[in-house]
Amino acid sequence: MKRMISIVCVFCFILAGLSAVAGPAGASTENSLKLSFSNVEELVTKNNLTYQNNVATINNLSEMFNDDILFALLSSRNELQRLLNDTQTVLGQLIGSLPPDTGNPGNTGDSGDSGSPGDPGDPGNPVDPALTLLWQSVILSLKNDIASYVASIAQIDMQIDQFYSAPRMTIDTTIQQLENINKQIIWGAESLFMGYHTLSRQFDQANENLKILGRSIKALEQRYMLGQITEFYLLDIRSTYATLELGIRSMETELTNLKGQMNLLLGRKPDAPLSIEALPVTEAGFLKSVDAQKDLGLAKSRNHLITIAEIEIEEYSKSSGDSNKSKEAVASNNYISEVRAVEFKYSSLTRAISDKEAVLTSVESQLALRQKALEETKVK
Repeated sequence: MKRMISIVCVFCFILAGLSAVAGPAGASTENSLKLSFSNVEELVTKNNLTYQNNVATINNLSEMFNDDILFALLSSRNELQRLLNDTQTVLGQLIGSLPPDTGNPGNTGDSGDSGSPGDPGDPGNPVDPALTLLWQSVILSLKNDIASYVASIAQIDMQIDQFYSAPRMTIDTTIQQLENINKQIIWGAESLFMGYHTLSRQFDQANENLKILGRSIKALEQRYMLGQITEFYLLDIRSTYATLELGIRSMETELTNLKGQMNLLLGRKPDAPLSIEALPVTEAGFLKSVDAQKDLGLAKSRNHLITIAEIEIEEYSKSSGDSNKSKEAVASNNYISEVRAVEFKYSSLTRAISDKEAVLTSVESQLALRQKALEETKVK
């Protein structure tokens, strides 16, 4: 499910503070890397030390002493909390990174050829439907990530509480948590890949708006010399230009930071040469190719919270006593709640993809019309 929404969208977590995810400075790869979406998972699996440590812990967990298991639980909780904090931070950064509005700072009431490159009216900040589509999908994905982290942290807190009363169950549930963290590390890298392109598109669009605004300012300076506009109007639009310029510099810095963050996730030095390749091509009619029932069943079987609830139900059902029966009832409620949550999330993602496919079809139709209009204009 996460990969399905990632194909349509995404921007995600892991700020530069996640240096613990990468290896020692001397072990990082310095060669230039061309990173495509299809090889992100393989590179994270091979080079991310947190991923590798979790695999080693899973393999050795049954032979660990109690204190080691408790340490693994606490480490898992800390890792998830860090991912939660960083995802919330990046969500705020994404919203704040949208190009400043370069809308009409005013109108002198002068006549002229409205809409021409030199017109002092609105320089334009056109809404790119594809960019808006990607941005909305990114926000949806990040909110889903945050909800997942909160649920996982709550589950680990429960495991810590029950650790000494049911060590075998705790080991089994800890394995589920570590496997889930490894999945989230991969998803985070894939989301970061998509997020880089989201911000890159915003950066390109802001630069285009800056060029349009610059042409407007040149025309305004001539009109000011002729006494057709006031000095205040000219200063106002120059201020808008300066604000947009600052926003572009900020986005440029953030794009560099995102490459550094991706390098860290791949076990490389943050300043290692990295080229992020093009976005994956969208699959037309994606939902028609999906067996919804089979897909949903697979999602449930791989959901770590559902699996943990099943482990707890089985464990508590073996013992009598009011306390264990009460715990079994709680685990059963957790199971039902999580199954319903997965079903709801699946239907929400399906609807979201359907909406995006409809928007894509509409935008492609608009593009075809504009290409035709361009060809006719060239002929004329």
